[in-house]
Amino acid sequence: MIKLSGFIKSSFYKNGLNLFSGTLIGNLITFGFLPILTRLYTQEEIGINSTLISISSFITVFFSLQLNQSILVQQSKKKYTLLVNVIFIISLVVFMIFLLIFIFFEIEIIKLLNAEIKPKLILLVPLLAFNVSLYNTLRNFFIRENSFNLISKNFIFKSLSNNILMSSFGVLSFGYYGLFFSKVISEIFSNIHLFLKHNGYFKGIISLTKISKVFKQNIKYPTVTLPHSVFTSLSAEVPILFITSYFSPTITGIYFLSIKVSSIPFQIISTSLGNVFFDEFINDSNKLYLFVKRLKEALVIHLIILIPSIVFTYLFIDKIFGYDFGTIGSFTSFLLILFFSKSISSIFGNPVMLHLKKNELNFQFEMYNFITMLISILLGVYFESILIFILLNITTNIFIIIIKLKLCYNFLKKL
Repeated sequence: MIKLSGFIKSSFYKNGLNLFSGTLIGNLITFGFLPILTRLYTQEEIGINSTLISISSFITVFFSLQLNQSILVQQSKKKYTLLVNVIFIISLVVFMIFLLIFIFFEIEIIKLLNAEIKPKLILLVPLLAFNVSLYNTLRNFFIRENSFNLISKNFIFKSLSNNILMSSFGVLSFGYYGLFFSKVISEIFSNIHLFLKHNGYFKGIISLTKISKVFKQNIKYPTVTLPHSVFTSLSAEVPILFITSYFSPTITGIYFLSIKVSSIPFQIISTSLGNVFFDEFINDSNKLYLFVKRLKEALVIHLIILIPSIVFTYLFIDKIFGYDFGTIGSFTSFLLILFFSKSISSIFGNPVMLHLKKNELNFQFEMYNFITMLISILLGVYFESILIFILLNITTNIFIIIIKLKLCYNFLKKL
């Protein structure tokens, strides 16, 4: 039986609640604006925007070379502060490389996507990826600083600025330009906000010798986490690109909105509790007990969220978004189950694997996820049904996640 009084008094709960409140408000802002946006933009415009964001999300994993993950496990403030500065410089170099690639191959990339995208707009994709990567790095830094309140406020600020900009550009009939511009600008504003709050931590120019030294000290993280992150990103973004290429941007728009709506409740939980659990887990002596205890608590919280969300989706989503987006409800009802399982895995599976240095095994799980996702989407394309893809993807994901959590339990039992 879970003792709620002890749970509420714990630092896990307090820090999680701090992040939860910011994530909740930010996502409620997003959800509140969605009915407005679906009346200002067409399905095709939302689909093209989601395609651009998917490309950006995929290349984002290369910008920091996943060194941002090592911020969470550095032993001293001096080390993780220096590491943030090194990541920033590396990200700038990677940004220039990707910008050149997009400049030279922009036409080929657009043809591959089979979508009517203006050539110059796609050059903003690396800029968005750079800013998202920078945000992830800064977020991990401020988690180490226990600045959970700052992270929450920043998330609210980013969500509000993004949705206000999208609505404003929509009124002005900017089309998918307005959607993508809004995303890029809000990410830039978010990073400026973080820099202004704690700009004293960042040292500016660092010698090449020091960059090389820091990179060598942390080389194991890119080696083991970059392949894992690549497959994770592919599993998330390939469906969007396949749907755009083999169906249409219109169907992509509906699928993207379904993903957006169904991920909101579990993004709130995983974002709030994930980093807090990891910080608590690495410092606790009885890791098995903590793992089981927090997993039970998280399952209860997730179920409390899942059941009302499915009911709400079934009854009201189609009415909220309007007739043109009528199939969102059926997609979302199933996708809620997918994000339920992904959230549990994100909070407990990945941190435990990382801490126990089971990175090769974790990479294998992500590879299995990608392979099963690819088979699912190909079957969906063959049968011309997005729903077949969604159902197959959910089933295989849940099966893989259960095995992963079971292995985590067995590994901790042997400690």
